[in-house]
Amino acid sequence: MKDHDAFRCFNPFSGSLSIPMYYYSLFGEFANELNDTTDYSIEVLNAIKKHYQRNPEYYSFCDLSIKEKKLTPYISNFTAVLKDGVIVNCDIDDDLEEDEKDEEKVYSIKFYYRGDKSTLDEFLKIVKPFRKKPIKKNRLFMITQDDSSLGLTDFSVRKMKVDVCKHYNDDFYAVHSEIKTFLKNDHSGLIILHGKQGTGKTSYIRHLIHSTNRKVIYITGDMVEIIASPSFIPFLIEQKGSVFVLEDCEELLAARGGSGMVNTGLINILNMSDGLLGDAMQFKFICTFNAPLKDIDKALLRKGRLVARYEFHDLKPKKANVLISEQNLDIPKQSKSISLADLYHYKKPSFEQEKRAIGF
Repeated sequence: MKDHDAFRCFNPFSGSLSIPMYYYSLFGEFANELNDTTDYSIEVLNAIKKHYQRNPEYYSFCDLSIKEKKLTPYISNFTAVLKDGVIVNCDIDDDLEEDEKDEEKVYSIKFYYRGDKSTLDEFLKIVKPFRKKPIKKNRLFMITQDDSSLGLTDFSVRKMKVDVCKHYNDDFYAVHSEIKTFLKNDHSGLIILHGKQGTGKTSYIRHLIHSTNRKVIYITGDMVEIIASPSFIPFLIEQKGSVFVLEDCEELLAARGGSGMVNTGLINILNMSDGLLGDAMQFKFICTFNAPLKDIDKALLRKGRLVARYEFHDLKPKKANVLISEQNLDIPKQSKSISLADLYHYKKPSFEQEKRAIGF
């Protein structure tokens, strides 16, 4: 290795280490760089160590991070000199929510080498088993039907700046925590979110789409009635672990009357959220509606099937006024509760269609 001025490897403003400059300080030449943005699980770090640490030139260093609520540190950045002319840098994915980085560690990799393809091939063979299956993030999938087959069409979903602690009343945070845990585990179940229009249900769904690695599928009420048909089982198998969103589904979830008529869509939801099909497929349903809870079939509310339920209300004056102040909203201080739609569009005409298009 060359003896160069190591201090030149650091950014004088941020203090961060420049790996290309560090490479040059060690080996006296510029490196070829592979920028691999594939998501890797944390196990890739141990695989790299295990394979290369027997080399006498191997050494590594890392950045550790720690959260206030959880005192166990986790590796946020890992750098290793693997052997002569080879450096690897593994960096945690900054796109994850701050409170999820210590639970779902996902790394991207930068590999620096002289140009020997066999060296690159050797490294890729080591890390390949730890690549996470790519998922289209920030996308909402819609079920489509062509003749007798089902398919998926995906759409982008705009990201909204939703702070759960500030945009919703205090009693919602505990429910939000339950929902986050549910979306990470492999259990099937049902979430019911209801309340009057404009209180933030759709905005919260957008927030979940951007914060989960699961496939989120929008399904209409009429499609639920056929989706559990035996002929569509192959399609369902491909959607294992997915989150199904049913919006404005009052009629689908309505209580079954004494006339003997059976709501087949409801039966299918019950089976897929808590029956044998649910155990096998780990389906998760999020249902939203504006009807009073008393109109919903009681079978949906059974413990073990219902993971979380919350009724959205207007934002209380104290929380509304904090948002008005922090975001410099040009509206007067509020003495009464106000919906998020009215808060953010205070001076706009009161057209229901306009509010729903905006999302709050």
